[in-house]
Amino acid sequence: MIAAARSETRLGKALRHFSRPHAMFWAMLVVALVLLLNEFGYMNSRDHLDQVDRLEQQRVALNNLRTAVIDAETLQRGYLISGDKRYLGPYQLAVSRIDPALDKARSFYVDSQQQLNEFAGISRPISRRIAEMEVTVRMRQSASGDVDWLTAFNTDAGQTYMDTARTGIERLRQANDRALAESRLALQRNLLAARLVVLAVILLGAAAFYLLVRQSRRIDHIQEERRQAIQQERDQLDTEVRERTHQLSELTTHVMKVQEAERGRMAQELHDEMGALLTAAKLDTARIKSRLGQLGVDDEKIAQRLQHLVESLNAGVAFKRQLIEELQPSSLAHLGLRATLENYAREFSDRTEISVETDIEPVELAPEAQLVVFRVMQEALTNISKYARASHVRVMLHDKKDYALLQVLDDGIGFDVNEKANASYGLSGMRHRLEAMQGSLRIVSAAGRGTRIEGSLPQRRHQPAPRPAAAPSRPDAGAPALIVDTPEGETREVVAPATLG
Repeated sequence: MIAAARSETRLGKALRHFSRPHAMFWAMLVVALVLLLNEFGYMNSRDHLDQVDRLEQQRVALNNLRTAVIDAETLQRGYLISGDKRYLGPYQLAVSRIDPALDKARSFYVDSQQQLNEFAGISRPISRRIAEMEVTVRMRQSASGDVDWLTAFNTDAGQTYMDTARTGIERLRQANDRALAESRLALQRNLLAARLVVLAVILLGAAAFYLLVRQSRRIDHIQEERRQAIQQERDQLDTEVRERTHQLSELTTHVMKVQEAERGRMAQELHDEMGALLTAAKLDTARIKSRLGQLGVDDEKIAQRLQHLVESLNAGVAFKRQLIEELQPSSLAHLGLRATLENYAREFSDRTEISVETDIEPVELAPEAQLVVFRVMQEALTNISKYARASHVRVMLHDKKDYALLQVLDDGIGFDVNEKANASYGLSGMRHRLEAMQGSLRIVSAAGRGTRIEGSLPQRRHQPAPRPAAAPSRPDAGAPALIVDTPEGETREVVAPATLG
């Protein structure tokens, strides 16, 4: 550890020496310079690309203008020579395209008065040529003979106009080609400069990487010593964490077993002691009622009081039975898991006024696993009654051959599983119970979308455990007694089986 501390000290000194303020300043300056050069080259290249695009559009506009004039001239000659009126439609269409083509081409020269004057030397001859063609076509349409239009057609005016227009268009195209070549050359120079900058950055990065590698080799052995020391400490901590986790898991399992045993003891004491007290109170009430009848006392208030006392004792017996079943469900051993879950769901629905739907299939589980399934459903329903604000709950237990799947679904407000799943002791308890039996717990929920709790346990094919022996037949042997009213109006004391407690 001392050697590691010394190595760490040397490492710290080396890093401090390597990151001096002036080194950071120069590094930042180089980065800023590279960024400025890159941005300048990008903007310049973008301007040249825009210029190339504009020149290409200008060339296309000139070609379109030239094509439109040639098409109109060709169709005009075809009509004049043949006299076929089918040429007139395409001719008029070609003429109609000349003015938009002129406007489109003129739009590229409005920024320079000199270029606009040069373009005027094209547009005027074209306009005159169009007018001359229109006159000739009209003469051809209306002339009674061939002299007038033929004389106009054989003049050199139209040819002069077209030669002037072609010369001007060719001159503009040559100027366009020169400007396009210059823009492309400038773009190539920018690309070459960008390549040189990238190459310089790569060389600078390679040099910096070489220096970094040299520096890294100097401190590798220091880092290795530190890494080994940290790894040893981590291994030791991992071992301690695994041991403590195992101890905590065993302790939690032991606490749950002790809790179940304590619940069983309390249920047995409630069954014996409170059952005996309530039974004795009901017997005394029945004897008092019988004695008053023998004495001929017919007091309505006394009868109402006795009836209220009997109802209170019956409510106490029912509450005692419910409390015993929640502490230790004896119906698991007598009625089985399916009936126990259905009965508890029905009692929960009656107690909370929440609709509960059950879909329980027979499964083969060990007694301990059956108790786990019951506790998971009990905890899930308890959480629903406290927090979910649900109106409908569905409890399902399905046989999946290798494992049994318990599902509890509600239509409540839901919650964020990532926030509350690990913070809730109830959910953690359910998870630990299932994992202790080689099972698993899955919770699916979202705000406003309800909650689904799924618990799975491996099934174990086994013979059913033998039913417990019947309860003793004497009241003084510890079995609770029941008060039964016979049809003749007599009250008798009978011994109830232990399952009724």
